[in-house]
Amino acid sequence: MMIKYPYDTLEPIVFTLNGLIAVKSKAKIYTAKLYTKERGWQAVVAKAITTKGNEAEIKQEIEHWKRLHHPNIVQLFYSVDYQGTTILFMEQGVPLTLYVTLQTLSNH
Repeated sequence: MMIKYPYDTLEPIVFTLNGLIAVKSKAKIYTAKLYTKERGWQAVVAKAITTKGNEAEIKQEIEHWKRLHHPNIVQLFYSVDYQGTTILFMEQGVPLTLYVTLQTLSNH
């Protein structure tokens, strides 16, 4: 598999898809591990999107994500095409339950 984003050059990456988190109509969300030379192994979230018939929509989603840089927005690390599926690798956000707990504690 080859990286499409964020690099212009193609380089191989290694990943494992672990636990299934959610299933959407055109996508599945997994916990995953991603290995790159720059970062080594890291825990990430992977969104696997069925590519067939969705190419323009997927490209648009990736382009939008490239422009988003904010501490409160999950960052896109890489996207790859793998066996007819586009997989988006993104940082793991703070679990919602932890976020709500922290917000509640900070308000008291």
